This record gives sequence, C-alpha cells and structure tokens, in this order.
Amino acid sequence: MLSALTLLARLAAVGAIALVISDYGTTLTEIDAVSGTVTPNVASPGTFPNDVLWYLNNFFVVNSMSDDVTLQKFDPADWTCQALGIGTGMNCWAVRPLCGDTLAVSCALGNSIAIVDAAEMSLLGYVEGIGPNPEWFCVAEGKLYAACGGWLSDNKVVVMDIATLSPCDTISVGLNVQSCVYDGVDQVYAICTGTYGATDGEIHVIDIASGEVTGVITTGFAPRSGCAAAIPSMWVIATGRV
Repeated sequence: MLSALTLLARLAAVGAIALVISDYGTTLTEIDAVSGTVTPNVASPGTFPNDVLWYLNNFFVVNSMSDDVTLQKFDPADWTCQALGIGTGMNCWAVRPLCGDTLAVSCALGNSIAIVDAAEMSLLGYVEGIGPNPEWFCVAEGKLYAACGGWLSDNKVVVMDIATLSPCDTISVGLNVQSCVYDGVDQVYAICTGTYGATDGEIHVIDIASGEVTGVITTGFAPRSGCAAAIPSMWVIATGRV
C-alpha cells in the first residue's frame, strides 16, 4: 500500500481533467487544469486505493484491500461507478492497459497478474508465476515487465509474454524493485527502493531487445515509482518524501 504522501501524488489525467486520490485515500478529487477548479469528493474509492488509470474514456482505480471493490471504473461525465472484485486477499496493486479492451492488474499477494475485460468489467483469468509480490509494472513491445521485489526480499523483474499470457524471462535488478517504467522507445527503468530509509535506491536500465541491464543510476533515498514524461528522455521518480 502507498503512504499518504504518495497517495496524494498518484494522479491520472486526460486533457484538462485530473483525478487525484486524496484525504489519505478516503476520497477522489477532480482537478480542472485549465480553470484551476478543484472539486473534492466527486467519488469514493474502495479500501486503500493504490493506483489510477485513464483508459477507454474512463478512470480506473485499484483498491489494495478491497476484495469486492478491487477495481473501479468511473465515468467522468457523472462519476457513476462500476466495480469488480478480483479474488480474496490478493492485495491488488496497479493497473495498466494490456491490449484492446483488456487491462492487467498486479496481484501482490497472489503472485499473479489478473486479466480484466475493461469494457464489460469482468475477470478473464490470471497469469500465475509473476512474483514475488508484483507491484507497479509496464507494458512494452508485446511484453509486460513486473517489478517483483518481494517487499525487501527479492530483486527481480518478471517478464510476461502478452501473446501467450505466460512468464518468459526473469531479469535480476536492484534490491526491493517496486516499479517498472517504459521510456516509449527501447528501455525499461526498474526502480529499486532498496532498504527504504537508507540511501541505497537505484534505477536499473533494461534494454528491451537483449533483456539485459545496461546501466545503473544511483538515486539514494527510497525511490518507489515513476512515470515517463512527455518530453523525450525525461521521466519522473516518486521517492515518497517531500
């Protein structure tokens, strides 16, 4: 689960509208980036919301500790909601588009990736063997790269082939890897938190073509997630600190 500060920073946006998990994860806030209008309490998430995605003209919210309301789909026109349960005790973490109408949701305690029909809001199945404890992940060139740091016990990125829906590779990176980010060109950045309070955070650069780590960037502190920016060769890392 995310800290309160990181929850406030997790944001998905489309055009001039942004949806923010706010008030320590108890509510969702709409921000109009053009007018600057902030509208609190537009909708209610489930228990411990962890990720937000804009896809197919809707906002999707993942709730880590909600078995019956694990994934929510919000229509920004009126904030009506459809909810989907994804198993019991899965501690689902993040959501990303997979292909077409299909979404992938990481199940941190299920050591798997749930496959969801986003249009119908139905669970299609699970891809097992993605672990330990998959958190944030990315999709790049027909493959899914899942950060599997085992909550301080492991150091690998598990790669899933989207065509076959099966694990196809394991890449060793830094300790406690929590997030993978695609640069949109040819590299995946594995963000390794290290031992949280220490200064051993790193970003391991994975070349997609070879599947090899080609560089390591020392960040210090405890980086945990990131996103690619619109400016080429730029990306943002969230450390969980202000």
